[in-house]
Formats: sequence, structure tokens, C-alpha cells
Amino acid sequence: RVCIFHKVATRRMMEERKGSTREWNVELVCGADGYEAAEGNFTLEGNVHRGDLNKFVNTRCSGQEPAKFDFIVANEFLRTSLGEFVDDNDISAEETIQITYVLTIPTPSTQVANEDDWISGLDAYGTSGFDTITYATSSYDKAVRIYDENTLLLLTLTGHHAPVRDVCFVKQSDGKQIASVSEDESLLLWTVDKKKQKIKRRIRCMGHRAMVGSVCSSPDGNMVATGSWDRTVKLWSTQPDDFVEEEGGERLKKKSKSKKAFEDLRVEDPQLTLNAGNAAINTIAWTEQFTLFSGGDDHCLKQWDVQAATCINTFVGSKVINSIDFNSDQGLMACACFDGAVRLFDTATNKIGVVMPCHTSPASDVSWNPNNMFQLATTSLSSTKNVRVWDIRSPKVPIDTSFSREKGKTRRGDVHTDKVTCVKWCFNNTIASGGVDGNLIVHTINQ
Repeated sequence: RVCIFHKVATRRMMEERKGSTREWNVELVCGADGYEAAEGNFTLEGNVHRGDLNKFVNTRCSGQEPAKFDFIVANEFLRTSLGEFVDDNDISAEETIQITYVLTIPTPSTQVANEDDWISGLDAYGTSGFDTITYATSSYDKAVRIYDENTLLLLTLTGHHAPVRDVCFVKQSDGKQIASVSEDESLLLWTVDKKKQKIKRRIRCMGHRAMVGSVCSSPDGNMVATGSWDRTVKLWSTQPDDFVEEEGGERLKKKSKSKKAFEDLRVEDPQLTLNAGNAAINTIAWTEQFTLFSGGDDHCLKQWDVQAATCINTFVGSKVINSIDFNSDQGLMACACFDGAVRLFDTATNKIGVVMPCHTSPASDVSWNPNNMFQLATTSLSSTKNVRVWDIRSPKVPIDTSFSREKGKTRRGDVHTDKVTCVKWCFNNTIASGGVDGNLIVHTINQ
């Protein structure tokens, strides 16, 4: 009898500890446009889970289309009962618990294009409000490829003499101008006709003295910047009339076997060279017309005034920076680092903000959601958990894990099977990624 009594008492104590019989004062805060009707202060039982909270919010927002929500409590997504979460995080029973509800990310549909070698970089062209989009990839087979929104190959650009490490669409060019950089120390500027699937012009820009690993376009599209392992950042004009040919440069017509001619130009005259320090430059990003950021092996994020040709800020980190992407709405620069974390630098306060433990392998790339200032996608150099989607309000728990294979799970054909090197979150709610398996995978999020 004593033993039975002890077991019953223990069970009741555990239930009390888990908060299953308690009631909690909560404040619901809306993080989903159109569903503000559920905001307010309420008393909820401790045994409520996400499903219960979803029903509660949808009932109070009966005038809206029913939706699925995630719930953020104390900077973390709720994945247990509310009572368990409160106990596990030592939240006082006296305080009001703030719960922010946000829309979940639906299970994406997927399209895959396979290349013969590693995909090292990618970019996408498409503007807000338009469904059509074009993807460009750089590959270790020395080629750049252009795909339509259905991942159908439109055009293959060849001209580099070593693996191509990065690619970008030149802004304000309607997707007609593309820049690529390579281990052959060159930048190639391509002008293409996607409808006719042909090259119109190719400009080879020489001047770096080591591998060029990063390229990005200025906001007005008149310049591109290149970052190199020679520890410099160089700025190049994208306008052919601005180029001054060095001795040995050439302007000529080259004819392919199909007898289609294009202009081929070689120059060695960047508009500006920025000496970035004592380590290789891995990544660069343009934030404003005359403001550029670079990151590299010296653990530093540097801010450049392009007009003055000087470094105006240096953010000292603790790990190698592999990739950066800027959130203009919040002034945050996300940095994918070698230790697997993504660090958020506040460019207004010049301080390191949240450190997100996104991966256990080196984080290779990061891309903000252009439609939601709180969400970003990350990739890592791992065969599992290599594409993750995050909300920075919950920096330790990802929104969704369906974009990659989880450890111990069966391999799927719609996720990467090896290291992932690059990711791009696009205006049309697609997340494109490329990796060592040679796959360009486009996840379409059907809202």
C-alpha cells in the first residue's frame, strides 16, 4: 500500500512540475499580418500544445482563412506543452508569459536539376510581385548555367579556365548581364539573350593575383565588386564604354560553330582596389550605393566607403566568415561562420547581436527572406541537416527541418545528399540551394 501511495504521489508531483494542472497568464502577440484579432491577455492551462493554441488563434480570427501557426516563447519555438516549457526554462508562475504567434512554413514542393560537378554558387533574378524567376549557378566544371523557374536549362556559359566559384546577376539589367568569378583569377561579365539562348558579349577582367571567390553587384548595376584570396576587393565597371583597354587587350568577334558571333573583350583596369588586410576575402555584399562589406579568414567583417576608398568600420569576430547577407529592414548583417554559427551584426550600433547555433559543421551560406525580415535560410558543409530555415526570434530552434535529410533518416530524392555550398531565398517564395552532389534544388513554398 505504501508503495502504491508513493507511486501515485510521485506521478502527481511530476504532473505539478510539468505544469499540466496549472493555469498561466499569457499575452498573445501577433506576428502574422491579418491575424491581429487573437491578440490579448488570457489564462491558459499548462497542458496546452501547439495544436490547442492553433485552434484558439483561428477561432478568434474567424474572419480570416484558417492558418497554421508556430508559437515563440522566451525566444524559442514551443515544441512541448506550455507547462513543460515554462518549467524547463524556469519561468516564474507570477509573470505573464508573452507568446508570439507566426505563420508556419508549409511543406515545400521541389524541383531538381543535376549538374556534372559541384555547384559552388548561385543567384536568382526576379522582382517582387512577379512569379517568374531565373537562376544562375557556378560550377567546378568551369561553367555557368542559366535555368528558368522550372529548373530547365536555358544556357551554358563557358570561358573560365578553372572552377567557377561564384556568380551574380547584375542589378538593373533585367537579368541580361551576369558576372562570374573563378579560381583562374578572373571576372567574366556576360551579356546574354535568354530568349534566343545566346551570348551577346563577354568581358574578361583580369587584375587579381589569386583565386576570386566572391562577386556582387552594386544597387544601380553600374559596378560589380570581387573579393579574392589575394586579400583585395576590386570594383569593376559593368559598362563597356567605361573600359580602357590595356596593352594586349583585344576587342574582336568570335564565332561559334553555330556561326553566332559575340563581342569578346579583355581588360585589366579595375576602377578601384581596396586592400582588405592580412587574410583571404571569402565574401562581399553591397548594402548601399557607396557602402560595401567584406568578410574573410581574419574573422573580421569590414565596412567600406567606396567613394573614399577606405574601411570605416571593422567588426571583430571569433571565427572565419564564409558568407554574408544583409537585412536592410533591420540593419543586420548575417554572417555564416566556420564554427557552424550564424552571427548577426548590428550595423547601426556596431555590435555583435544574436549568435545562432545553426549547424554543427561549418556554415557555408546564409540568405534572408526578402518577404519577411525575421526569416533566413542557412546551409552547411554536412550531408545531413544541411539546409535549415530560421526565425531570428527563435535563434536556437529552426522553423522547419523538411528542407534537408535529418541524421538517421532515409535518404530522399528532393534533398541534398552531400555538403551544401550555397543558398538563395527569392522573392517568389522559393529557396534555391546547390552543393557538392551537383544538384540545384528549388523548394517552392506554397503559401
